[in-house]
Amino acid sequence: MRDLKVKQLGELKVLILPDDLALLPVDQLSYEIRENKLILDSQSAAIRHDRELIEKRFTDFAHDDWVDKDEMIRQFGCYGWGK
Repeated sequence: MRDLKVKQLGELKVLILPDDLALLPVDQLSYEIRENKLILDSQSAAIRHDRELIEKRFTDFAHDDWVDKDEMIRQFGCYGWGK
C-alpha cells in the first residue's frame, strides 16, 4: 500500500495523488469512508479517459489513418497475427 500526502491550501485540505492515476485537474472522484478507510472511486475519470481514446480513434478513420486485416497480416504475420 502506498501513502498519499495531505497538504493545507488556505482553508482546504488537499490530497496529493500520484501521476500514474492519469487524473486531470477537472476530474472528480467519488469517495466513501468505510471502517476508517477512505475509498476513492475514479470510475468517472476512467470513463472520461476512455471516451477521449474512442474519439481519437474515430479521427483516425476520418483521416484514413488505419489498415485493414490483410495489411496487418502482411506487417505482423511474423509475430503470429492472423493465425
